[in-house]
Amino acid sequence: SKPLYEHEHFEARSLTGGFVYRGKALPELVGAYVYGDYDTGKVWGIRADGATVTWHQELVDTPLRIVGFAQDGDRELILVDHTGS
Repeated sequence: SKPLYEHEHFEARSLTGGFVYRGKALPELVGAYVYGDYDTGKVWGIRADGATVTWHQELVDTPLRIVGFAQDGDRELILVDHTGS
């Protein structure tokens, strides 16, 4: 199937998949899929209704080299950086 959203190479070059946010600290993100880019350090959120994107936003521009995402016991997201931080 087709992707919901495609980034141009000037804004992302090595996307890292994340999780649908289910935590409590950021209620405005509940239900959004959160993902990032290794090369730019940017993190985005996206929501869709079927194959239609209903919301897409850059959430933060970090200095990190994002290689993964995890969730803690409260379902809060953890970004994993290439350096292990």
